[in-house]
Amino acid sequence: MKPVTKILSIIAIAVACIYLLVSSAPLFLNSKIERFFEDDLPSVTIENGTDLYCRMQADDFSFPLPVGGVASKPEIISSGFDSIEGYVLVSFPDAVVSATTYQKSIQGSLQNGGVITVKEEPGSSQLKVSFSYFGDR
Repeated sequence: MKPVTKILSIIAIAVACIYLLVSSAPLFLNSKIERFFEDDLPSVTIENGTDLYCRMQADDFSFPLPVGGVASKPEIISSGFDSIEGYVLVSFPDAVVSATTYQKSIQGSLQNGGVITVKEEPGSSQLKVSFSYFGDR
């Protein structure tokens, strides 16, 4: 076999192996490896006004916001491949929800790796909902 043919065969086999690895990794590793080349990650959005959704390259994390609250734009403090830390301010135009009530309502419903802490903002009807997620916890 000619050297050029050998090199082209090796390249073709390598490309096929990489394709199989990338396409099958989510099935075996529970990972979102197809997002590896996306530039706009991590991102945090409010979905339907009721849930905070974090999208990272390797994982997703979401949790419900307090009922009756209006969320501000989420702020990201730090982030990584499968981790994120940030906060969102939630104001209440009608009835105020206490930090303790909301914290108790979401305990036990967070996915593994997620941590939520809630503080009442002094002098206002707002809650500061801090969130963090690390995929390997």
